[in-house]
Amino acid sequence: MERLLPVGEAIPFVAKAYAELSGGTANIPDRIALRTVDGVTLVMPGRLSGEEALAVKTVSVYPGNRSEGKPAIYGIVTVFDPKDGRPLAVIEGAYLTALRTGASVGLATKLLSRENSSAMAMIGLGAQSRTIVPAVCSVRKIEKVYAFDSDPSAFERFEAEIGDAFPIERAGSADEAVANSDIVCCATTSAEPVFEGNRLKPGTHINGIGSFTPEMREVGFEAIGRCSKIVVDSVSGAMTEAGELIQAIDAGLIVESDINCEIGEIVLGKKGGRESEEEITFFKSVGNAALDIAVGNEIYRRARERSIGTEVDLG
Repeated sequence: MERLLPVGEAIPFVAKAYAELSGGTANIPDRIALRTVDGVTLVMPGRLSGEEALAVKTVSVYPGNRSEGKPAIYGIVTVFDPKDGRPLAVIEGAYLTALRTGASVGLATKLLSRENSSAMAMIGLGAQSRTIVPAVCSVRKIEKVYAFDSDPSAFERFEAEIGDAFPIERAGSADEAVANSDIVCCATTSAEPVFEGNRLKPGTHINGIGSFTPEMREVGFEAIGRCSKIVVDSVSGAMTEAGELIQAIDAGLIVESDINCEIGEIVLGKKGGRESEEEITFFKSVGNAALDIAVGNEIYRRARERSIGTEVDLG
């Protein structure tokens, strides 16, 4: 998948998915969450009419797996033929999730960050960080990536995997990373804010993509209060799962109408992106099957075109 669809090349497909989501041509039912004591398994079906794509993603998120040396995320994406319902492909879902998430962050960064942004903070150095950093670097000329994780060994793995390709520097804390950055990317499952809002510089853009339940929040009230533009992947999804926004509304800090728009509305030209050099912007994503469908469909198309993958007979 890495060879078939590099994250920078996935950004246009994510943009199309968001456009369909906001334009009303996507059929994306609410995802089903099956919770256990240790994690959650999500079932996410959907169809994109414009792309003629149909798929179902099943993904399990078990954060405690890391302590046992296992991935926190497992999943599969099954691609179907929308004309006759035939299963066309089964694609490993953990990397696809990271791929579409990175592409989503790249798109939001392109639309909402300052064009002269040169430094980014990467907070949370799990699988998603491996696609987020390349995606941001594909849309902005990044001269320094300040990286931080509460697990010190996570930085060593992160640096070993992508340190040769990107200008990575270890930050002593999340606050230090944020204070030095024009773009802040958070990819953690934290229930508490991972940085102090007063460390944000004017003109900073924030991507919050790790938290996906009402109980989680990577970005705190002070940071949200300083944001002049809040953009989400889906308003309905955000109001159900985005802990940062749900908790801020419950606390009386903001109201739902303070959400400026869905990112798909910016893609469609219905809303504007960044409007000044000084404003602080926030893109909050909880994930949406539309992205998995668009990216999975393109991976399948390229795999067939290049004869990559294993063909099986379902009888």
